[in-house]
Amino acid sequence: LNASLKYVKSERESDFTANTKRWVPWLMAFTGARVTQVTCLRKEDLISGIEGPSIRIPPRKGAAGYVDVPLHSQLIEIGFPAFVAQAKQGPLFYDLRSARKDGPGSQAAKLGKWVRSLGVTDTRIDPNHAWRQRFTSLSRFHNLDSEKREFILNHMIKGIAAHYGEMHGLKAEIEKLPWYNF
Repeated sequence: LNASLKYVKSERESDFTANTKRWVPWLMAFTGARVTQVTCLRKEDLISGIEGPSIRIPPRKGAAGYVDVPLHSQLIEIGFPAFVAQAKQGPLFYDLRSARKDGPGSQAAKLGKWVRSLGVTDTRIDPNHAWRQRFTSLSRFHNLDSEKREFILNHMIKGIAAHYGEMHGLKAEIEKLPWYNF
């Protein structure tokens, strides 16, 4: 995250790729979302939710629907809403004209390659998916409500009643996650 926070765009890369390196790891760290769910976010996916600024994370294939996840205060502090406010309409992290959503040329693949270049060389670790695992571990350690954690991760929640109504109190749960300090 420190490398993302300090990232400076190179002359040879697109703004979309630089923005991916700057923001996607932070969003994954505080939402547990999959890299492809984050890299497909659009400007209009930053919403004013019931509990403040939130991102609308799209479902993965086969999942029930989108999930609105309130932004952790550190994301607000480091300027994610300001970044989105100045962005053009449409995708934040890829160019519609030349987009590859998955595969070797995708933003997810470019991000993974960049993280590997930073020294994450253990092939047992997927540099993008590891954020989802870390989110889950931190959620358990900091006693996030398990039903709310599963909702944020867009996992199927047991019991038919789990699909009724809206989920409130997510901001308080997200704020249980500690700030990253460098």
